[in-house]
Amino acid sequence: MIKMKKILIFILCSIPFIAFSQELDNLSDEAKEKFLKETLESLNGLTEKGLEMRGDSLIVSDELLTLMSDNELRAQVFPEVYTWEEAIEYMTSMKLKTAFWFFINLYPENDTSKKAVLNAVFSYDKMMKMDEVLTNTFNTYCYADPEICKITNGKPEIIRPDIMEEKLRNVKEIILYIQAFREQSKKDSQNK
Repeated sequence: MIKMKKILIFILCSIPFIAFSQELDNLSDEAKEKFLKETLESLNGLTEKGLEMRGDSLIVSDELLTLMSDNELRAQVFPEVYTWEEAIEYMTSMKLKTAFWFFINLYPENDTSKKAVLNAVFSYDKMMKMDEVLTNTFNTYCYADPEICKITNGKPEIIRPDIMEEKLRNVKEIILYIQAFREQSKKDSQNK
């Protein structure tokens, strides 16, 4: 059972990279360039915050504005029940921020989900700063989440701060694990 879980976690973490390499093999040079550009834009979006204060101005990202105005998209990104199948779908289509939002919501489900999320996050942390990515993901998606906010005239109104705080606690817990993982990795590399 444990071996199967490890295999599942490995596959979950590998899917975007396998899909990425297979996509490139089947494309023309022009299409490869376009695909790589879109992928880099997707990765750059991971560092963008949904809401950000700059001086005395509140900056709202295009992604958050889209989430707040597109009911169909909001229904996809915020399903009544989050599933691993959908999370994997978002990963394979390189919609990583949405996949990470699913991770945040799948994390508290049970111990198996926690381990799967942590292993996936640890794998991605080797390539990007997952503490920042998860913080930015939460900061973008929580304000459009119908569990947390009601969108009135294109503006979010927080109706369930308790749910927002619970999801934020989960993000903070994952970040604590990331920091511990980094420290352990650093110690392990120094001991070699």
